[in-house]
Amino acid sequence: METEMLRPRDAAAQCAVTVRALRQMASDGRCPPPVRYGDGDRCPLRWRRSEIIAWLASGCKRWEGRDA
Repeated sequence: METEMLRPRDAAAQCAVTVRALRQMASDGRCPPPVRYGDGDRCPLRWRRSEIIAWLASGCKRWEGRDA
């Protein structure tokens, strides 16, 4: 069973980009943003696999948010 949450390198590999590019795209609102595990700035970032798959299936359209 695959985990729902992806580490940055796994999310980047799924999208065929570098981790740096994925973080920049998320910052620009061009892909799903990561979520933090826990409280504070030092908690690890993870991407939701279902959001990455949906985003890729949409043709990588600009991300409209989790509530859109």
